[in-house]
Amino acid sequence: MLKRINLITLIFIIILQLSVLANNDKTGTTSLSFLKLKSGVRAISLGNTFASIADDVNTIYWNPAGLAQLRSSEINWMNANWLEGINYSSFTYNIPLVDGHSLGFGATFVYFGSIQETTAASPQGTGNFISSQASNVIFGYGWKASEDLSIGTNIKFASENIDSSIQSANIFDLGLIYEGLWESRIALVLENNELGGDKASNLPRTTTIGISKKYDNLLIGIDLGYPNDSSNTTNIGIEYAFNSYLDLRCGYSSRNENNAGGNLSLGVGLNLGLKLWKFDFAYVPYDMLGNTYRFSIGHIL
Repeated sequence: MLKRINLITLIFIIILQLSVLANNDKTGTTSLSFLKLKSGVRAISLGNTFASIADDVNTIYWNPAGLAQLRSSEINWMNANWLEGINYSSFTYNIPLVDGHSLGFGATFVYFGSIQETTAASPQGTGNFISSQASNVIFGYGWKASEDLSIGTNIKFASENIDSSIQSANIFDLGLIYEGLWESRIALVLENNELGGDKASNLPRTTTIGISKKYDNLLIGIDLGYPNDSSNTTNIGIEYAFNSYLDLRCGYSSRNENNAGGNLSLGVGLNLGLKLWKFDFAYVPYDMLGNTYRFSIGHIL
């Protein structure tokens, strides 16, 4: 009982501090901003609500503590058609070790397309085109520190290449999930902290607090996000298991990217072959900018 009270007090203090320190708008002040492009179609269709749900292989992108919950190996591949011709894909894999320990691997590749080169002498364009791409490779580890508490960490190697200019960083995430309160799951995630700390203030760091609860076939989650480069967000996700084969999902995010949209999301999941194969689809509209689609295939080994 004392442990539960201490945990509630800790989370309450963190929420108060973050509400004061992070409620500002610093959009565009960070580097390697592609790190904010999330992977995991199911989580995206839930309105980016996954910090405490964290129960499939894509948890490595949202909360590495969730790796400790996985009992089977799973592989997952995702492709996303995003805005302005941007395309990105990811591959994810996990390996359960002894009971309560698990390793994870993730890799994301982003292609931003080509833009025409301009110079002071040729402001209208030189006729040459510059390509841009980025990658993020993740190694994760999760373990159950106790019956109710799971802890995880990621090490990331991120890089972005614009023509001949390359920017890179070594990054770590920390996460925890507590399951001994109100028959729900509570999570805390510290994301995108640079190893060494020389450029930590330039990365899109986010602290997320999440809670989720399952009612029979209905799963509900809420995430509170505190980024260092934009306003705080509240994300809500709902998943209903219609039957053993079909999952219906919807989500809402309060993020406000210059009124560009992207607040609502819809998704569907198909579980086939004794639930060994998973097919997931997410749809997120961005008003005048267009619609975005993500599709993934997963297999439990």
